[in-house]
Amino acid sequence: MLTYFVNLSHHWESKLWRRPAFQSLVTALQQAMPAIAVDIYLRLAIKLILAPNALIVKLFKINPAPFKTFFAYMVTFLSLADVAAVLIFIAALTYQYLTHLGHRDTSLPLLTNCLAVFLFFGDKTQAPIFSMTQYFVITLITLFSSYAYHQYCAHYHASNPYSLPYLIWSGMIIIISLFLHQIFRQHVFEFFLSDIWTQKFFATALGLLIMSMVAPLLYLLGVTLPPELAAPSPNMYGVSSNLHAFLSTGQSALPTPENVYTTYGAFTLFGGVGNTLAICLLLLFSASKQQRHIARISWLPSLFDSSYILFVGLPLFFNPLFIIPMILINLMSLVLSYLAIWTHFIQPIVFVAPDGLPNILLPSIASPTPIRATIVTIVIFALSVLIYRPFLSHITLEVPHEK
Repeated sequence: MLTYFVNLSHHWESKLWRRPAFQSLVTALQQAMPAIAVDIYLRLAIKLILAPNALIVKLFKINPAPFKTFFAYMVTFLSLADVAAVLIFIAALTYQYLTHLGHRDTSLPLLTNCLAVFLFFGDKTQAPIFSMTQYFVITLITLFSSYAYHQYCAHYHASNPYSLPYLIWSGMIIIISLFLHQIFRQHVFEFFLSDIWTQKFFATALGLLIMSMVAPLLYLLGVTLPPELAAPSPNMYGVSSNLHAFLSTGQSALPTPENVYTTYGAFTLFGGVGNTLAICLLLLFSASKQQRHIARISWLPSLFDSSYILFVGLPLFFNPLFIIPMILINLMSLVLSYLAIWTHFIQPIVFVAPDGLPNILLPSIASPTPIRATIVTIVIFALSVLIYRPFLSHITLEVPHEK
């Protein structure tokens, strides 16, 4: 059965990756990777060291007051780095896609796409705030605009790329982006999912099963996930009531032992959605120099649950190769953690871990039964590696020209 799933994933990957849009996407992600890597490491440094609630600040009880001004400058610089990474990706994708379609001069659509995306995410006079998980919307806007330009050129053959017909096309794209901004305001979908996935239904076995299957699909599409799924918080249903019951009555039965935080959040986010830290581990021992390079620069962010370098380096984004293994790993993690709690082998995760703590340490630190929770963590992570391994076999082989 696993062999069938592996062959199916390889088939769809090779079938989709031959299309110009997907080939352009892969090339654009590779070209934008240096800027994205700088952006991710900058975010990691702020998260662990510079922020007032940074992990190191809390662990060593450092007074953050002297660093507030520097932190404010770094946050501003980070927003500029976000915008730079996104604009580089848009420019690369526009150029690569239109070049595949036979266009030589891509300057006007390149400027138009950058401005359209900027205006789509902007709000009044404020600069837009980007994150790596918005790449689905960004990619759709860029590909739609570029394809519209290609079709437009088929009807108008003006020699000057900045002639009136093409400027009209550019204006239409910008107006459409402004119109879409009014309909799909930034974070609306994220807030909608947050409201849904904090409901009582998703503390049931069926609700957890649905979440485990939907979350990796959204992640691979580059759709912004709610904060509760990327970094479990006390906002999730049952977390606060479990903590209150444990502190009040000790080891007695908790009101909601199996919920999003105790199962999905605690055992499927080792490195990111779908335990992507296991992918990083496999790539470290790859025969391909390119894959080992990706693993070396992504292992530290992945350890702290930021898998965006893997997201663009492999890429995970829009890649059918990872749909099946991520769903299998989510289901496996859910079943094992659910059974471990249901059979009382481990006590549910009741404590909320400090910000910045690697999620792979969460079960050991936040469970009243740390040793048994660590055993479950090791088993789930080992099985995650075994599930990913056959799916990654063909991309971890040595490339002839790398010798």
